[in-house]
Amino acid sequence: MATILTKKKDSSGVPATADLTNSTGGAELAINTADKRLYTKNSSNVIVEVGTTPTTLDISGAVSAGSTFGITGNTSAKGTFSVIGAVSAGSTLGVTGNASVTGTLAVGEDLSVAGEFTFATANSTGNVGILKNASVGGTLLSTGGVSDADGSLRDVPQSRTVADSANLATTDLGGFVLAVSAGVKMTIPASTFDSGDILSVIARGASAQISAGIGGMIIAGNASATSLATIADNGVVSLIFTSAAGCFVTGNVS
Repeated sequence: MATILTKKKDSSGVPATADLTNSTGGAELAINTADKRLYTKNSSNVIVEVGTTPTTLDISGAVSAGSTFGITGNTSAKGTFSVIGAVSAGSTLGVTGNASVTGTLAVGEDLSVAGEFTFATANSTGNVGILKNASVGGTLLSTGGVSDADGSLRDVPQSRTVADSANLATTDLGGFVLAVSAGVKMTIPASTFDSGDILSVIARGASAQISAGIGGMIIAGNASATSLATIADNGVVSLIFTSAAGCFVTGNVS
């Protein structure tokens, strides 16, 4: 059995390769008293950390990795987070400074970056995979498209085609309903929408109607609420909700 010789390192960071030996009968173990971490040198003369499988990793300074950075628990970096290769975090990744990743970024839960977030170089664009929330304290700049479950955020997607009367639904939000038959009546159900919700209805070829299952549907510019609004032939209207019980209707409507 080889004898393990210990060394003490008072400053933060990984020991230099020349600081440790891995010779038979005299392998050395460096105790980093500043970060409270253990390091040794493997048979390939590479410094490796010993026994690091924490569920939470809290790093008070900067994180810099020359290749892939992977962790299955939480990562919290209070300084700059810079990785040349891929980043894989099984749980939360939080950075209070700037974050820079040139490879693939995969985060199992939340990604939070308080400073600048750079994700691309001239040689690598990579992918960002975040299963929960992304919070960026500064500017989020994308040189490509930005999409959600309904498609590109620069588009207004068609949520569905309606040939018979039907209720408007939350799945129609941010898109438009295409009414393709004369006399189609789209009903606003009670207790369905909320303040800030927006959707559109297009009556292709023939008029359609919007029936209010709420008490506060107002055609824009009118003095009072109405229970029924008629969309003109080939008309386009938008519904903007101010509450669960109130909305304004704009466009080709009377």
